[in-house]
Amino acid sequence: MLQIGEFMYIQIHSEDIPPLRARIMEYKNGYLFIDSPINTHTRKTKPLQEGMNVTVSFVRPGSGMYQFETKVVKRYMGKIMTYLLKDPGVRHYKNIQQREYFRVNAMLDVDVTSPIKGAHFRTTTVDISGGGMAIVLPKGEFLEKGEAIVCSFTVDIRETRVPIAASCQVVRTFQKRKDSLPLAALKFQGLHETDRQHIIHFCFEQQRKWQGGQSAHFTKNGNRN
Repeated sequence: MLQIGEFMYIQIHSEDIPPLRARIMEYKNGYLFIDSPINTHTRKTKPLQEGMNVTVSFVRPGSGMYQFETKVVKRYMGKIMTYLLKDPGVRHYKNIQQREYFRVNAMLDVDVTSPIKGAHFRTTTVDISGGGMAIVLPKGEFLEKGEAIVCSFTVDIRETRVPIAASCQVVRTFQKRKDSLPLAALKFQGLHETDRQHIIHFCFEQQRKWQGGQSAHFTKNGNRN
């Protein structure tokens, strides 16, 4: 299932930092050779230690995110530091998303800019997923279906605030109740895969916090019910 050249995300068990991104350089006899992992927030490489326990995750479009537990078997010094990880096999992969994206209820501060209108306002999200989010439309603010906007917000991952600026398209606007403020359902457009991974990890952490409740809602392709 894993392929040479694809990116994977590594969570170090013993350190409270966001997941690291690494590329698979080679796959041989059940072992993964990866390049030096990068902290996608600081853009700096992060050395791994032999024997370190880690969780590896990767995304498969149409079937969701997969995770497995492993450890750093060996590291190789060279022009580029590389590491050897054991692949436990497909039967040990855990599919943490039954569909492509899932959304969680979350109230995040968002700066919204409409380049065409030259308008700007600040609001909050109602929910978010790797495919899009819903925001509250403050009194006097309007968005039209199909309108292109830019949303800037941060997600907290392992006590680190990760900033994201996402181009979005308005899918629809609606009201849950007649006496409530309208909401706008947004779809991410051209979102960088690293930013999508940050959002998915944020959603997964929120889901784990609320496991057993009703705060996580599965959707297909980021569309909303």
